[in-house]
Amino acid sequence: MAHRGARLDLKTWIGPQDWAPLTTYGRSKLCNILFTRALAKRLDGSGVTAAYLHPGIIATKIGDTAGPVAGFGWRLIKPFLASLERGAATSIFLATVPDPTPFHGKYVIGRRPHQPDAPALDDSLAEALWAESARLTGLTA
Repeated sequence: MAHRGARLDLKTWIGPQDWAPLTTYGRSKLCNILFTRALAKRLDGSGVTAAYLHPGIIATKIGDTAGPVAGFGWRLIKPFLASLERGAATSIFLATVPDPTPFHGKYVIGRRPHQPDAPALDDSLAEALWAESARLTGLTA
């Protein structure tokens, strides 16, 4: 869900001008969705399923070192967050579901497809991200 409200401008996405932990995290989640949608398109008809998922807000160590205030806040709420096992449930479901086809190219929460934010559905942005990722890694698009 961290992708909600995130925006991506591929002209400035790597620059530090607007770097902030939560903004950057949200942008990375938006990129995950866009990239997976572009991958799913490339996998159409191959018998391979690509899906992206939201595991929930999980009690990981991600926020433990987020700075004195944010880190303290994270450690304070962590006991009330979902367990690692619960966070893995959607991944396990998608890896073992007898027919994953209905989830191909979809955003999955729990065991159901959900609608992501509008920027995550931008096909031209997904293709541009794919091409830029290929360029940055030295792979062909």
